[in-house]
Amino acid sequence: MSSITTTLLSLGGVIIGALLQFFLSRKGKKDDYFLNLRYEAYKDYIKSAASRSNSEMADAKARIAMFGSKEVICNIAELEKIGPVLIKPEALSAFTNIVKEMRGSDNKANDEDIKILLFGNKE
Repeated sequence: MSSITTTLLSLGGVIIGALLQFFLSRKGKKDDYFLNLRYEAYKDYIKSAASRSNSEMADAKARIAMFGSKEVICNIAELEKIGPVLIKPEALSAFTNIVKEMRGSDNKANDEDIKILLFGNKE
């Protein structure tokens, strides 16, 4: 091989490597950005449920509708069907399921422990 061919192949490899690194890091930053938006919406939903602020709740629900996972959206809809007042046992279980789904892949805690953490031991 001539030195020109070797130089061109080396330069091509460097350019391809740089382009791959650029696009992959850009995708990672975009994924992190949307994940952060999702977690902020989840946090605000939980906070507004605790403070019973309807305006904050509406804002959090709108962001969850945009960025939330399918499972969380379905669980929030289920709570809305039951009635969002956290007095009935069904509503407490539905809210517990929402929090469990918000935890994502780290669902190792059981439902009863999450419910006790959220609402206290009501026995």
